[in-house]
Amino acid sequence: MTAITGAPGRGWRVALLVAMTLAAIVAAMLVPPIRQDLAYHAFADQRALLGVPHGLNVLSNIGFLLVGGWALARVSRAALPGWERAAGLVFGVPAALAGSRFVESFLWGVEPGDPATIAAAAATSLLALCLAGYIPASRASRIDPLVALRAE
Repeated sequence: MTAITGAPGRGWRVALLVAMTLAAIVAAMLVPPIRQDLAYHAFADQRALLGVPHGLNVLSNIGFLLVGGWALARVSRAALPGWERAAGLVFGVPAALAGSRFVESFLWGVEPGDPATIAAAAATSLLALCLAGYIPASRASRIDPLVALRAE
């Protein structure tokens, strides 16, 4: 475990952190839903902005759009062969549309085939992909390759 974490005795800390994270997720899923008044969403700005319903509420999410676009641009420059990108589009878009039909009953005010929703989901997935690849790679870059090979 020393070769992975970079310091002796840190393996149990990583395992404890993972266990605590999983326990928190399970606990959050066991909490019963909070009942809301039907007028709960009435506070939202009802005006349209440039033809977009609830335009100012949509505009308030511009930060998420920028981060998602940054992640999309970063991932698109990754060294993936063209056939892998094409396969992702060929299989990913129909899977997203099929999944949106399944999740339609859970959504409020969003159409299942809404391009903005699909783009936001793709951007979120790409951001998670970037983080999932960057964090282990940055940890691995701090370890001497000879030490890691000797440990095996």
